[in-house]
Amino acid sequence: MKDLIKEIYECTDCAHKSGCNKVYYGQRFKPHIAIILQNPGPPAKGYKQEENKKLSIMSHEEKAAYHSGELKKWLLGSYNKEFFLKFFSLLGLFNLIQIQIKSHAELMNYINSGDIYNDIYFTDGLKCRGRTSDFKPEHYKYCFSKYTKREISRLPNLKLIFVFSTRTWDSFYNEFSPVQIQEFNTESMKVTQVHGLVFKTNIKMEGDNSDKKVHVIPLVHMSPNTRNNTLRNTYFEFLNEGLKYYDRIKLDGNI
Repeated sequence: MKDLIKEIYECTDCAHKSGCNKVYYGQRFKPHIAIILQNPGPPAKGYKQEENKKLSIMSHEEKAAYHSGELKKWLLGSYNKEFFLKFFSLLGLFNLIQIQIKSHAELMNYINSGDIYNDIYFTDGLKCRGRTSDFKPEHYKYCFSKYTKREISRLPNLKLIFVFSTRTWDSFYNEFSPVQIQEFNTESMKVTQVHGLVFKTNIKMEGDNSDKKVHVIPLVHMSPNTRNNTLRNTYFEFLNEGLKYYDRIKLDGNI
């Protein structure tokens, strides 16, 4: 990934604003699962200058390691920890990760130890730090096509992808044209309509140029406002049904 890391950190293609910090998470490339988030948010208020000073003296690899650490903090932040406790508990229940997680302490240990990176590869659909309102849909689609698509195609063991948020799902759908395989009447392919359902697609893997069958589950953004305005208490119910379906086809040998 060294070539791709270099391209990401040195990218000036969008030029949507000056001083944009790009983010790549330094991690392992062997997981069976990938999570594609929307985009890294801005630094905490008053911290941007200090962070820029730190990053300015780092190599690309050091920046990637730094951002991997920041991702851990974000996953365990007060805004997100309840969501990810439920999310990773479900993944553990269906044996998609190596341990069962039932408490905040277990979640904290799983993330802070780095064991999470043995199970899951994290990336963003768009690499620039900022508020969602800073970017247009075309920024997401361009960045996804140039960088995220190539990241995914370099994960040799990939079997399942969780795609979070409207813009990320739109970009993913535009690039890979996934096909819905879990039967459910939907009015459209909007993420609010297909949340938690199982899709499949073929991804052309870099290196051997082979087509790899991968399953995909789109998910509404995890922010409380978005969940409450769309799915309310059904967010994890739909996800649970999707994981049940995925578990069934896995047992039937269709993975």
